[in-house]
Amino acid sequence: MGKKIRKKATKTPPVAPWPPFPVASSVQSEKDATDAHGQGYLKMRRILEEQETRIRQLEQEIVSCNQENEKITAENRRQNEEFRRLNQSLDQNGKNRTRELQETTEKLEQQNLELQELSESKEAMMHMIVHDLKNPLTTVMGALCLSQNKRFEFDPGLRELLLGAHVQSIKLRAMIDDILTISQLRSQEFTAQAVPTNLVSLIQQSVMLMDTIKSLKTVTLRFESRRPEVVADIDYPMVERVLNNLINNALKYAPRESEILVELDTDDAWARIAISNQGEAIPKAAHAKIFELFGRAKPQDKTIQGTGLGLAFCKLAVEAHGGGIQVESPLPELDHGARFVFTLPLHTDP
Repeated sequence: MGKKIRKKATKTPPVAPWPPFPVASSVQSEKDATDAHGQGYLKMRRILEEQETRIRQLEQEIVSCNQENEKITAENRRQNEEFRRLNQSLDQNGKNRTRELQETTEKLEQQNLELQELSESKEAMMHMIVHDLKNPLTTVMGALCLSQNKRFEFDPGLRELLLGAHVQSIKLRAMIDDILTISQLRSQEFTAQAVPTNLVSLIQQSVMLMDTIKSLKTVTLRFESRRPEVVADIDYPMVERVLNNLINNALKYAPRESEILVELDTDDAWARIAISNQGEAIPKAAHAKIFELFGRAKPQDKTIQGTGLGLAFCKLAVEAHGGGIQVESPLPELDHGARFVFTLPLHTDP
């Protein structure tokens, strides 16, 4: 019989026991979780408190801004009301002032009209009187001319007296002519008869004429021109009288042993004529007045004879040509002297 085989016994490995239930660990976790939850809660609470605090601050700021806005609005209303009342007052004052100005303007216009009518009446009367003086004066001048006729015998003293009367009658006739011409120029009844004229020749003739009648004054008359010929469109007799008047004035106020200079130059489309002397300076305040009718720089000075017609005529005559006249006094870099400058239009070929 076969041998009975016995099975070899095998050992079963020991089974490790289950770890103990972590009671202590679970409690710690719950505590940690509770602490973490509490910290989050506290953090959230702090955030909410900060937000509430900020909200209260914002609400206070809003209330403060609203109060400030109300104050500003009230102030704006007050200022607007003041502006409205002020505008109403200004508007009323403006209307009153405008009405007053209108009334004043109407009064001034009426007064100006009356003055203009009065001036025209005065001009017409003066023109009539002066015109009527010419005929009897011409008769007197004709009779006085007989004193120069050698066919008539006169006592030497009487002849000299009549000769003086004749010279004065010539001056009176020139004054009457000036007044008539000024009256015509002011009323624009006179028109300059302009023709091309060589001013160099005209001024030379005037200087020579005035040099012969400069009385006993030892005054030198000198003429300078940068060009040998300067042609201008002028009324010859009128400009000749202007030159004679200005040179005669320069002689009248020039001191002895001095020089009177007449200069001619051109500037663009104009001829420029200047007459200067070394006399006393003309006050600035009188620069415009001396060109008025009967105007004089020193009316109280009786040592210098004059009517105040010459410069008024010169101004009107020059302006009738489209030019201008002015006085410069004292002379540059001096404390004395005077220079009268006037312009005339140069001739232009058509």
